[in-house]
This record gives sequence, structure tokens and C-alpha cells, in this order.
Amino acid sequence: MQTIMHPTTGKEKWFAQRLEACRKDVEQAFRVLHIKWATTQGPVCYWEKDDLRLIMKTCIILYNMIIEDERHANIGRWTPPPEDAISIPTLSRCPSVLAAHIFSRQFQIRNRETNTQLRNDLMENL
Repeated sequence: MQTIMHPTTGKEKWFAQRLEACRKDVEQAFRVLHIKWATTQGPVCYWEKDDLRLIMKTCIILYNMIIEDERHANIGRWTPPPEDAISIPTLSRCPSVLAAHIFSRQFQIRNRETNTQLRNDLMENL
């Protein structure tokens, strides 16, 4: 979701600040997922949403555990062994069903009315 470019009311300013803070957290989480486990490489947009959610939560929890462990052990940054190869999963879906799914998701994401309503609902919730 895009932020409000020029917030004028107090509600819009608060929403823009909170959205930017959340965006930074999400960007950091994806950076970790990409660097540590390469979970965002390849065609992840075709995976099931529930599977992605579980994978990402697991990776974030593991990362937090590693950081906590390193804090107590005073060791350097962990890097994967060079012989560990990261393989991209193969897809076994029907191409026409996959294309319809992608089109449906793109329509939902790009629907201006839905995005405007979502932003207003989030502002009210905050």
C-alpha cells in the first residue's frame, strides 16, 4: 500500500508515520529472508499464501534465534557453507489455472477503489 503523499489531517499524518514504520519492518524481514535463506528468489508469487506465511514466519523466528544466540556467544555472522546449493522449487500446476490465478491477484492488487477503502479502514482502525 502506498503512503499518503501529502497528509493534511492529523489522522492522515499518523497513518503515514505508522505505515512507513511498518514498511521498514517488512523490508528488513524480506532482506533477511533473501540474504539468509534465499526464500524470495524464484517464483514465490505462485506458492500458496498459507505456505509462504509459514515459511516466512519460520525464517524470521530462526533468524531471531540466531541473533539471540550470537549475542550470547560473541561469534561472527553466520554464512552458509559453499557446498550448500539453493534450488528453486519446481511447479506442478496447470499453466492455465496458474495464469488465471495470477491475473486475479493482479486485479485485486491494482484495484484503486479497494486500495482506497483499505487505506481509509486502516486509518480508522489506527
